[in-house]
Parts: sequence; C-alpha cells; structure tokens
Amino acid sequence: MSLINDLKHSFLRAGKVIVDKTGDYSRIARLSLDNKKYESDIDKKETETGKLVFEYMRKGDTTLDLKDKNLTDTLVTINELEKKIADNKSEIEQLKKSEQTEKKKDNEEQNKNQES
Repeated sequence: MSLINDLKHSFLRAGKVIVDKTGDYSRIARLSLDNKKYESDIDKKETETGKLVFEYMRKGDTTLDLKDKNLTDTLVTINELEKKIADNKSEIEQLKKSEQTEKKKDNEEQNKNQES
C-alpha cells in the first residue's frame, strides 16, 4: 500500500507542478506581449512629438515651448509606459527565478529519492 500511496502523491505533485508552470509561462507570455504593445505606443508618441515639432517649424516658429501641454502630456505618457515595461520585466524575472528554484528543488528531491 505504501508504494501505491507514494505513486499517488507523486502523480498529484507532478500534476500541480505542470499546472503551476503552465500558469507561469502564460503570465510571462502575457507580460511580454503587453511590453511589445507599450513599446509600440511609445513609438507612436515619439512620432506624434516629431510631427508637433515639425508643425511648429512649418509655421515658422524659431523656438519651441517645452512646457507646451501636448509635449508635456506626451512625456508623461511615455514615462508611464516605460514604468509599466520595467515593472513587467521585473515580474518576468521573478517568475523565471521561481521556475529555476522549482527545478533545483525537484532535482534535489529526485536525487534524494534515488539514493533511498
């Protein structure tokens, strides 16, 4: 009976690990996709800024007011997007570290079981 119980617990533990890892991989993929979108949004904002500067030049303005609401709003948006990207990258690293820790723990447990 002990062998059957050990096998049962091993299968249950393996099933939980698979579900957990799938969730982590899904989360990493989602965060990576979000970052790509944020990077695209930053590119669009930078393009809008360039167009705004071009319009000033087209009108003959020789100076640019860096406190212009359009410019400051764009800068705020870009900063917010960059913060989101940094936060997502940090979370991805944490998920990867967690995965590596789990692998190490699994290997140690496997080695321990083989020695028994």
